[in-house]
Amino acid sequence: ALPRERKIRQELVLSAHASTPAEEVASFLLSCAEYLNDRGNAILRGEVIDRSLPLVRGATVNAVYATNSTPFESGFSEFSNVTPPVIFVLLVPITGNEKSLIGSEGWNWFEDMLEAQDPDIWDFARSEQVFKR
Repeated sequence: ALPRERKIRQELVLSAHASTPAEEVASFLLSCAEYLNDRGNAILRGEVIDRSLPLVRGATVNAVYATNSTPFESGFSEFSNVTPPVIFVLLVPITGNEKSLIGSEGWNWFEDMLEAQDPDIWDFARSEQVFKR
């Protein structure tokens, strides 16, 4: 469900380095999808889903940030040949520090910093990213 009684379908997309345990990534995606299905509302751009635990063994990231699937080809954002359309949502793994920055600075600022500083968002064990304010 979306505001104003609109409906969409969503496909969750989460990318990781090949060294990240695929079974654990799949398990996280399944639990995330079940959470969203149970709450009954679509995940919106800029929203954070906080797991409060590492997403996979050895990870420093413990939450995901929802955004458009812009790192991929332009056709990989929406499938509109069905009703309601299917929207592809990119889940960017984030650290606790990054989650705090999104809360204090806003999602537009965070996306600007992602673009400007280009951290390795597919590295689940990256160091705490400290963006310049």
